[in-house]
Amino acid sequence: MAARTHPRDSTGLVLPDGSWPDARGVAGPLERVRRFCNTVNRENGADAWRSTSELDAWLAREGYRVRPSRAADLRRVKAVREAIWDSVRSGTRDAIAVLVPSVRVGCEAAGGTLRLVAAGDAVEAVVSEVVLDICAAERAGTFARLKSCDHCRWVFYDTSKNRTGRWCSMQACGGREKAKAYRRRRSSDRLTPARSAPREEGR
Repeated sequence: MAARTHPRDSTGLVLPDGSWPDARGVAGPLERVRRFCNTVNRENGADAWRSTSELDAWLAREGYRVRPSRAADLRRVKAVREAIWDSVRSGTRDAIAVLVPSVRVGCEAAGGTLRLVAAGDAVEAVVSEVVLDICAAERAGTFARLKSCDHCRWVFYDTSKNRTGRWCSMQACGGREKAKAYRRRRSSDRLTPARSAPREEGR
């Protein structure tokens, strides 16, 4: 199997692949949230949003239609990204709760009912869409399936039946973690002195 080629940021550092690990769409409404969070690589410092132009390019590729962003917009989306990741990593909604009051919404008719939608054409509308997705997932009980990989810290959707997934991929990070644990055990075994046999009485 050919090695996966991950995207890189403007400095050449590897970014998380938006569809990694071959699960595009599995997260449903949370797919947009997952891709939003995975615009940064916390292992090597790569960032898809190093400038407003890079942010605009990413938004366009993801299908968002907003006016050109400003420096304040860039700071805002990065702060939101951190808040969401903190909530995913900790398994709590504390950081998300801080964002909810700032969400700008409107209403639209859909199938004869009204639903909340993000308002405006600025980057703030993107933030509102992402937070609305999270709120909907919380109501559905699926937000807890969004996890941060124990090894690389990329955000993934846990599809395991008992919701105990720890790695974005068993073949990649799961294997790396198991290899590290094995090396730690071997090193510990080498450092542990062998026990001497007990001496017999009279010797």
